[in-house]
Amino acid sequence: MGTYFVSNRDESVRMFKSDWLERTTYVHPWVPHLIYIPNLVALLWFSPLGPGATALYFAVGLLIWTFIEYLLHRFAFHAPDEILQETHEVSAGLELNQAVIPELPTLRHVIYFIFHGVHHEYPSDSKRLVMPPVASLPMGLVAWLIFSLIFGDKAIPAFAGLLVGYLIYDTTHFVVHHRSVPTAFGKLIKKAHMRHHFLDPDEDYGVSSPLWDIIFRTYGGKKTAPSA
Repeated sequence: MGTYFVSNRDESVRMFKSDWLERTTYVHPWVPHLIYIPNLVALLWFSPLGPGATALYFAVGLLIWTFIEYLLHRFAFHAPDEILQETHEVSAGLELNQAVIPELPTLRHVIYFIFHGVHHEYPSDSKRLVMPPVASLPMGLVAWLIFSLIFGDKAIPAFAGLLVGYLIYDTTHFVVHHRSVPTAFGKLIKKAHMRHHFLDPDEDYGVSSPLWDIIFRTYGGKKTAPSA
């Protein structure tokens, strides 16, 4: 798969002609924290389990998130190369104030661009680095229903772990694009994500952890890419 991007500056392309729809695509990086941290505190407060079991299932939920993050990024958010290239050609041929979505040829192109393509075309757009609540809230509800079926009364701490994993993911994604990272692990994560954007989008799918990239041999290793 090739690497395509229009601009690595902090600028936003218009996605929809409708001002209302356009506003739903923008979100400040701290909005998910304001929404989900109160829910997280409530989940842990009302956990029916003891401290040890709560910690155990919290860790299980956190681990599950890292796997979901990897699977979504690799298999749901990325499109075949022809879709990626055709979407890039449309996006690159428009001015920033021209809506991209109406110009895309098929529904498949539209879905790809909305969920992930816009980020690869404008990887440093700070207004679109975290998932808008209009998407994350329904997905979170589905995740809660699934966890309830799988874990029963242990779903509360497990789902709390999942929420923390998601918040770590969102925060990490913003930081690697817009902040310097002082720790060795932070630098490793940042280098991996820059490789994913600018060297090989078929590697380094993990944003908050390289664990599953290492397990499934999609970790880019010692390759280097330009910083954001």
